[in-house]
Amino acid sequence: MTEYSVINLIRQRILDISSLCASRGLKAAMNKVRNEFKRYHRRVIYMLNRSILYGCDIIYINPNQICRSTGRVGAYEYRRADVGIVLDGNWDKEGTTYHKKRFYESIQRRFDHGIDWECTTLAEYKKSNDKEFDSYTERIEDLCYDMKENGYKSQEELSEKPYSIPLSKDLYWDEIAVDIGRDGEFLWVDGRHRLAIAQYLNIKQIPVVVIARHQKWHDKSSRYNRESR
Repeated sequence: MTEYSVINLIRQRILDISSLCASRGLKAAMNKVRNEFKRYHRRVIYMLNRSILYGCDIIYINPNQICRSTGRVGAYEYRRADVGIVLDGNWDKEGTTYHKKRFYESIQRRFDHGIDWECTTLAEYKKSNDKEFDSYTERIEDLCYDMKENGYKSQEELSEKPYSIPLSKDLYWDEIAVDIGRDGEFLWVDGRHRLAIAQYLNIKQIPVVVIARHQKWHDKSSRYNRESR
């Protein structure tokens, strides 16, 4: 059993305990368990994957290669702690079709047909504060127009700090995040706004940070690397 397998077993057990606490109304206990696990998990993953935090897992792909979201439980919540993890199971087959996400459909309706944001499915997220919703949609439009005019920029370009500087490692978490399934499929984890806009504008290449890999893909990649030497 690998270190990653042990970590995954612990992680799954914590999630089971959290669910049990939630079902019994033990919210405080559930939060304490989850927070303790996140701290422990982050330390272990950091020790096993120091190099990943400093650039080797930022890769460039065509955004249209991302067609589905990951089915991995806790993928968004634990994205920082999980970076570099290798997992077995069927999580890569259980995601939903990304293009059916409400945000992507709203962008298409807004920019292709001139539909007001209020009439798109994005309006379902609208709160009672109209100004807040208007400000939110204005930022989306500004991002779309800027990306169309200037192309897609990485967080490194936007911040003018290289990924290699330890203090700027938070730049990683602001990039679009993906998992990699058993067949090498890229599965969306985080960054829906930029991804949807990049796909809509048909941007050819964007940087992404890889969070989790399926065990079968990891084994296949490792075997290929050994045979290529």
